[in-house]
Amino acid sequence: MYGLYAYAEGKHIEPVRNFKFTGIPVLYLPGNAGSYKQVRSFASVALRKWLDNRTPFHFDFFSVDFNEEMSGMYGYVLERQGQYVKRVIEKITSLYEEYHHIVIIGHSMVLIHNHLFKLLYIFTVFG
Repeated sequence: MYGLYAYAEGKHIEPVRNFKFTGIPVLYLPGNAGSYKQVRSFASVALRKWLDNRTPFHFDFFSVDFNEEMSGMYGYVLERQGQYVKRVIEKITSLYEEYHHIVIIGHSMVLIHNHLFKLLYIFTVFG
C-alpha cells in the first residue's frame, strides 16, 4: 500500500540501486495529500552543496509514499502511516553497517506532531 524510496541522481544512482548507503540517512515524510517526490528539492540541493564544498559527509535521502492520502483529516490514516514509518526506520537502519541516527524532515504540522509522538518509541529502543 505504501512505499519507501531512495533518491539519487547522476553518477550517484548506481550505489543506491545496489543498496550501498554511506551517508547520513534523511527520511522525508510528506504531509496531508503530499507526494513522496517532494524530497527531490531537499536531496538535489544537498547533493549540489556536497559536490561544491566536498564536505567529509553527505546525506542519503529516503522518502515515504503515502499515496497522497488525506492524513490531516482522518486519525486512522495517521495511525496507519505512523505504524508504517516505524517499519521504515527499522529498514533504513538495517541498510547501514554501523548504527546511524536518522534525520526526519516532515511536511505539515499535523503529520510532524503525530509521527514524532509515535516515534518516541523508536528512539527509546534504538537510541
